[in-house]
Amino acid sequence: MRLAEHEAVVVWAKRTPIGKVGGALSDVAVEDLAATVLRNLLEETALNPAHVDNVVLGNVVGPGGNVARLSLLQAGLPIHVPGYTVDMQCGSGLQAIHLAAQEIRSGHGHVYLAGGVESSSRAPWKLEKPMNLYRDSPRVYQRARFSPEHIGDPDMGMAAENVARKYGITREAQDRLALASHEKAVAAQQSGLLAAEIAPVQRTDGTTVTADEGPRPDTSLEKLGSLPPVFVQDGTVTAGNACGISDGACVCLMVSAAKAREMGFTTGLRYVDSVVVGVDPNYLGIGPVPAVQKLLERNGLAMTLIWWNSTKRLLHRCWPVWTSFASRWTNST
Repeated sequence: MRLAEHEAVVVWAKRTPIGKVGGALSDVAVEDLAATVLRNLLEETALNPAHVDNVVLGNVVGPGGNVARLSLLQAGLPIHVPGYTVDMQCGSGLQAIHLAAQEIRSGHGHVYLAGGVESSSRAPWKLEKPMNLYRDSPRVYQRARFSPEHIGDPDMGMAAENVARKYGITREAQDRLALASHEKAVAAQQSGLLAAEIAPVQRTDGTTVTADEGPRPDTSLEKLGSLPPVFVQDGTVTAGNACGISDGACVCLMVSAAKAREMGFTTGLRYVDSVVVGVDPNYLGIGPVPAVQKLLERNGLAMTLIWWNSTKRLLHRCWPVWTSFASRWTNST
């Protein structure tokens, strides 16, 4: 099928290894993480950086300012290439890709580098300015507010507990999903499946990081079951079935179909549609459910139809959904 000129297509993608907070990538600045991926992607695709129309990056816990612009300049892209940074909390990187696709489809440009970057290790401390500079001390706060207090503004971990409680998701179900996730990640690492997508990162001491730190080859259901709840005494969310706090970056090359043909790409991922929805902040992890429902309805599809590939062979249903806590994914399925 020949795509229309302004269809948006992802033709290449690269990422850094994902490091734990305080771990292998903790001494690498956020702009250097992003710049590493940008340089690697440009080298592998032989893309002329002068042809890039815009760089769009999601970033939440960074130093402020325009991280995308800083990163592209750090990567050596020409001065005339613009960049802008998106903060939509956990959805920032996906929203950056969505915005790039919309700009391509509207004819604003043909070549975009879009993705996200975070350095939790290098995140600045946040101080609240005291009302009286002479009597009061500044207060350190951990995160921005997600919602007004009269609605509810729980931490992500408490919101995950709320989802588990509301939908009856057991501790065992969450631990089993966490174990399966580790097993798949370890298998992918050991088979070399992930190597092609990773751009190695050079640390300040000259050593190079090439692998994710999160996957645990030695974990088991018994070990996960021995961990105590983190957020409430009788809770089900633990350090084993919750997300890690991480450092890393990922960028994709998104181009118009016309530009993809000009560059010689014959395969890619066509951007069809995307949806963003708002949900009760007390149950924020439920977001993928109404988003998927709305997306399917808008495109005249049903979940049972997401079964077939282009050669009409039956596939397992494949739903790539971002989530940070096992309770959220277990409920989304």
